[in-house]
Amino acid sequence: MTNVSEFGIKVLLLTVVITMLPSSPFSNFAYLVSNLPYLSYLNWFLPISEILVVIEGWLVIVSAYYGILFVLNYVGILKS
Repeated sequence: MTNVSEFGIKVLLLTVVITMLPSSPFSNFAYLVSNLPYLSYLNWFLPISEILVVIEGWLVIVSAYYGILFVLNYVGILKS
């Protein structure tokens, strides 16, 4: 019974700490950057959205590769 109450106290403390944090530490910066008048011209020369799509795809593929390697090593199929 004490393990359940300790877990409840830990969850309560974690909830209190999380509610005290701001929603995003970068929200003020994002608001300031979105109001820049030359941002659309910069995005025309340097396509940020396309760069982020490529980086996201690369991260997904690399994460899947290492995840599969980890599972195969854990199961014992690979001997490295």
